[in-house]
Amino acid sequence: MPASQWILFYAAFELVSLLNDTTKTLTEVSDLMHFENISHFSRYVKKTLGKTPSEFRNK
Repeated sequence: MPASQWILFYAAFELVSLLNDTTKTLTEVSDLMHFENISHFSRYVKKTLGKTPSEFRNK
């Protein structure tokens, strides 16, 4: 597996872990993942997980 795929896999794993921690706000998760703004974070989550951050949390 190429390094780029490992990075994407790890980022998605970390993203899911942080989103499952409901003690953190979505803004805090966005900051921890080093996104410039919440809008870009939301688009990334939707593209990566197929749901918005709020939808993911409200499973």
